[in-house]
Amino acid sequence: MVVDDHRQARESMADALRSAGHGVVCCASAPEALQVLDRECFDCILTDLKMPGMNGVEFIIQLETGGGWAVQVVMVTAHASVGHRGRGHAHGAFDYIEKPFNVDQLETACRPGYQPRPVGETRNPRPNPGNFTPSSR
Repeated sequence: MVVDDHRQARESMADALRSAGHGVVCCASAPEALQVLDRECFDCILTDLKMPGMNGVEFIIQLETGGGWAVQVVMVTAHASVGHRGRGHAHGAFDYIEKPFNVDQLETACRPGYQPRPVGETRNPRPNPGNFTPSSR
């Protein structure tokens, strides 16, 4: 799942993941993504940090506390800061990718068994659910 309020960024990430053989669902907002998550399961969610309404960290907090979803969440942002990174990891973000990103970073972050670099003591990793299977085209 790709969650980003900017259409071009959302489509760019989705295209890169589809090219690598992943099935992708796109959402333009965190509330929309939460609605989709009520109906479907995903192995990995890429979410933008800065979005109107509910931002990426608030979205991750909802995933952690509201729905009990066990999913690998990767924050993607052009507004990188140690504080945002630490807050995201503290609430269950699996990794953090800065824009502009390259395709390899996205593919690697969504790969099963991938171990991101640690972020000190604020990191609260979620286990990889282990059931990741890229969908065929």
